[in-house]
Amino acid sequence: MGTALWEAVRAAAGGVPLAAGVADDDPASLAWAQGRGFARHRHRFASVLDLTTFDEAPFAPDLERAAAQGVTLTDLGGADAGRLARYLDFFAERLTETPDLAGHPRWSAAQVRASLHLDHDPHPEWLVLATGPDGGWLGTSALVRYGDLAYNELTALTLPARGRGLALPLKLEAIRRARAAGLTRMKTNNLSTNAPMLAVNRRLGFAALPGAFELRRPSGTAPA
Repeated sequence: MGTALWEAVRAAAGGVPLAAGVADDDPASLAWAQGRGFARHRHRFASVLDLTTFDEAPFAPDLERAAAQGVTLTDLGGADAGRLARYLDFFAERLTETPDLAGHPRWSAAQVRASLHLDHDPHPEWLVLATGPDGGWLGTSALVRYGDLAYNELTALTLPARGRGLALPLKLEAIRRARAAGLTRMKTNNLSTNAPMLAVNRRLGFAALPGAFELRRPSGTAPA
């Protein structure tokens, strides 16, 4: 039956490249796909942090190093329409620099508003900004809420601000906001190739969950 289904899919594709997904804890399905010409393209997974037991004390030196650079952590609370529009543009620009969305179409302001729940559950105090001594925006960490879960939509820095140890303080400030709101867990999605952010998550205590491999099969691949 599986062979019949595969042959039907391959015939319908007409020789064009194919993509598929398989759970990263399902080696039998991965082997089946690889035997038919698919290869790993990306590995995505989520990770979760228990906010009820989180201890921020070990990260005081990270905050001190950021402060020594003249960096201030603030948020969009009380922002007027112009400042909010600037933030939506800043967020969209940071997305284009992520491993996930590099090369993809830039998000519109409406898409960013929707992803940040600004039209049905707005929390501008959960849109954290890192600013430099001159007031310039260096990066952001943004949260939205799903029940008692805080979802970290994005933690990102401008390209010139990277390598200065600012991602952890940014995400730590977001964790503070989530805990202050009484949320008990924080979740984020990861790409396995995003080594700097994965290192930050590990230091903060995020636990990786089972994920999925994105597989690609180029056109013209001969069936096994």
